[in-house]
Amino acid sequence: MLALCASFVLTACEDEDKVVEKATKVAIEHAKEVDEKEFVPNGDVEFTTATGGGTVWIRGYYKDKPSERVSVTINYDYEADKYWGSGIGYGVFEGETTPEEYIKE
Repeated sequence: MLALCASFVLTACEDEDKVVEKATKVAIEHAKEVDEKEFVPNGDVEFTTATGGGTVWIRGYYKDKPSERVSVTINYDYEADKYWGSGIGYGVFEGETTPEEYIKE
């Protein structure tokens, strides 16, 4: 039973990593299409807590304005392997650090 639980947790983590990898690529493309800027993800990712999931926020900044926070909303259908951008937010978000604290050199 313990092995089954460990296997489930490992699979869930691997699935989450795949979603983050694909969503990050789509976030970069979406930001380029919408704002015509180069989006730099900072590794800060948030999944929706809604039942059924399907949304992930990829956070970072635009290369030309590293002090301004950007969050790209990506919706996805994991089973169909489809990912699409649905929004972009700007600024420091509630409960997060200031831009100077999260920019990776």
